Amino acid sequence: MSKNEKKLDLMPNETLLTDTSFGIVTNKRVVYFSGMKWGKGGSRKDVPIQHITSVGHDIEQHVIKGIFQLIFGVIFAILIIGIFWFIRGIYNIMGHPTVSMNTSGQDKSVMTGKPMQKVDAEKFASHLRYALFNKGQ
Repeated sequence: MSKNEKKLDLMPNETLLTDTSFGIVTNKRVVYFSGMKWGKGGSRKDVPIQHITSVGHDIEQHVIKGIFQLIFGVIFAILIIGIFWFIRGIYNIMGHPTVSMNTSGQDKSVMTGKPMQKVDAEKFASHLRYALFNKGQ
C-alpha cells in the first residue's frame, strides 16, 4: 500500500487502476496535484472521470539549453555553482515528463516531473486514458 493510497478512501464499485508520483487513477475519478513541478507538489485535485475531456503525455527536452548549461558547469567547476549548472544541463538533455489534462470546465492542469519519473508519467496517462474510454465499467 503506497502513501497516496492511504489518503484515498475508495467508494463502492471503485477500482484502483494506478498510483504513481503524478497521482491516482481509479475507474471513477482521478486524484492529482495541479501545478506539480520539480520544487513544489502543487494543490491536490479530486476530479470525477466524466469531467476529464483529454489527457496528454510528453517528454520535454532542451538540448541546446542543456549543452550551454554543461559548458557553464565545466567552466565554473571550481565553484560550487558549476556543479548545479552541470546537473541542470544533464537533466535538460535527458528531458522531463509532462502530463497535461483538460476538464469540462476548460481548466488545463500541467504536471511536470523529474527525468527519472518518465515511467510514472506514461503509466498515469495511459491508465487515465483507459479510464476515460471505459467509463462506467
